[in-house]
Amino acid sequence: MSQLSDFVLKHSVRGSCECGQCIDAPATSVQPTGHTADVYYFQVATKDSPDPETLKKLIQEHKGDFCNVDPMDGEEHGYIELGGWIGDQGLALQLMGLGSLLGLWELLTPKMLPGLPKDLMDMMAGQGMVSAQKKAPA
Repeated sequence: MSQLSDFVLKHSVRGSCECGQCIDAPATSVQPTGHTADVYYFQVATKDSPDPETLKKLIQEHKGDFCNVDPMDGEEHGYIELGGWIGDQGLALQLMGLGSLLGLWELLTPKMLPGLPKDLMDMMAGQGMVSAQKKAPA
């Protein structure tokens, strides 16, 4: 496992699956407490005071498992693409939530579009429309 994967797992809490189809969801129904990020399929919270600068450094140093991606390039990156980069789509979603909570990027999910029926949102998310994009400098 990479240092980036280790950091994500050490410094984030993943809630239980909300879609009912994730095979890698936690065995017990757990929802993180405190401030959370909604990555459509589950909630993510931080733990053990992660340092955003350390996460940025690990992202820069990470060599992709199946593709090369730079999540800090200002482009929009979906969980499918990031999953190929970090090695697992569930871990990619967890990274996206952690990065959002640390202020590295914004999350873009179908839930941002008001009035869409749940089945359409589920279809959009399943086709990869859950993504992160680096925040523009203030």
